[in-house]
Amino acid sequence: MREVLILEDSHTQRMLMAYPLRQAGMQVLEATNGLEALEILKTHHPDVIISDIVCPVMNGYELCAWLKQNPKTQHIPLIFCTVKTEERDRAWGLQQGASAYICKPFELPELVETVIELILQQGKTFTDLSPAYDWLEIGLMWLEEYENQDWAIAAFSKALQLNPNSQLAQQYRDRALGNLQDTRSCATCQYYFGGKPGGNLLVCAVHPNGPSDPLCRDWESKYR
Repeated sequence: MREVLILEDSHTQRMLMAYPLRQAGMQVLEATNGLEALEILKTHHPDVIISDIVCPVMNGYELCAWLKQNPKTQHIPLIFCTVKTEERDRAWGLQQGASAYICKPFELPELVETVIELILQQGKTFTDLSPAYDWLEIGLMWLEEYENQDWAIAAFSKALQLNPNSQLAQQYRDRALGNLQDTRSCATCQYYFGGKPGGNLLVCAVHPNGPSDPLCRDWESKYR
C-alpha cells in the first residue's frame, strides 16, 4: 500500500485531500505542522508528501529544504498545495525542490492524479498491478463514488494511452462517453448533476424534478 503524508494545519483541507486518496487505496499520514511531519518521517517513508506552505512552527519551504538536504528523504516527491497563487510563488516553490505546485481551491482530480503521476514516475504502482490498471481504478472511483463522467473519461483515456489493448478500459470509457453524448443532446439543459452508473447516469440540474422540454433525455432515462 502506497503512503502519502499530508502537512496541512486546516482540518477541513486535510480531510478534503485525504478522503479521495484513501478511497484510491492509499494510506494517508497527517501532520498539522512541519515538526509533526518530521516525527512521522522518523518511522515512515511515504511515497509522496503534500504540504501547505503557510504552516505553524515549520513552514512548507523549511520542510522542503530539510527533505532535500537529508539523503534518506531527498528522493521523496513533494507537492506544494497552497493559497499562494502568484506565478512567482509557483516558480519559487518549484525552485525550492517541489515536484508539483497546486493552487487552492483545486479540483480533486488535480490533486489525486498528480499524486499518482509522481508515484508512477518512481517506477511504482499503487494497485501493484500496472500503471494502466491504476488509471482504470481511478476512473471507476470517479465514476462510482463521485459520479463524475468527465473525470472518469479522462482517467480511462490515460489507461488506454498506457495499454491500448485494454478492453475493460475501452468499455468503461465508451460507456461513460456514450452517456455524456446522449445527455448533452438535450436542447434545453446545459448543466448536470451526477447519477448512479449503469446507463442512466445524469439528472438535469436545470429542472431536476421534471423535463421542461421533451428533449431532456437524461431525466426521462433516469425516471421512466
